[in-house]
Amino acid sequence: MRRKIVRLALSEIGGVTHFESIIDQQEGATCGFEAVENVLQLYVPVDNNVSRTDLLSRAHAYGALWWDGSSHLLDVGAYQQILQDYGIQSHWAPFSHDALIDAVWSNRVAIVVVDGNLLDPRTYTAPNSWHAIMVTNLVTDLTHRTALAYAGADSNFGGQQRFWSVDVLERASTAFPYWSMLVTDDPARWPRHSAHFVQLPNSRIIRGKVK
Repeated sequence: MRRKIVRLALSEIGGVTHFESIIDQQEGATCGFEAVENVLQLYVPVDNNVSRTDLLSRAHAYGALWWDGSSHLLDVGAYQQILQDYGIQSHWAPFSHDALIDAVWSNRVAIVVVDGNLLDPRTYTAPNSWHAIMVTNLVTDLTHRTALAYAGADSNFGGQQRFWSVDVLERASTAFPYWSMLVTDDPARWPRHSAHFVQLPNSRIIRGKVK
């Protein structure tokens, strides 16, 4: 299959980096809570357990708390309201490379709702495994003009930064039957950000210069 070519024509400030310490391993189907918690941590001074100390009760108050038999789930419809409660403005949008690249190059972030099976079939073996991830940065080729992949966090991989090709993320997110990207409106306040990543000919990905 031919790879999608995504050209870059936007001015870069840089994306969030060095945030692995805030990526908790999810417990059951708690990806929504963890994704919202991670965004909060990039903007406001909250603890790494704010999901348990505040978001669970907040979700219950909004009628957005579900139980799957083993863990609590956060209804996607409450993501934006909870961020707003903490003073973080955001907007829902259909998947768009231009919009997502503009966000991460402007030091903003996005929660993207995907079919996990299309994102990573080895980890999410069942089709329609709806999952929330956080996208924070971009990977380009050596020319710095073509997007190859996105960087971010998947709470099934605690303490790790993850990378997804532009093709894979597009397929996984456009499978979601509703608008799949919740994009923040203002730059993150996390103290570390960097230029985009670059993929070398040997497929190794290196980090841009930290600002």
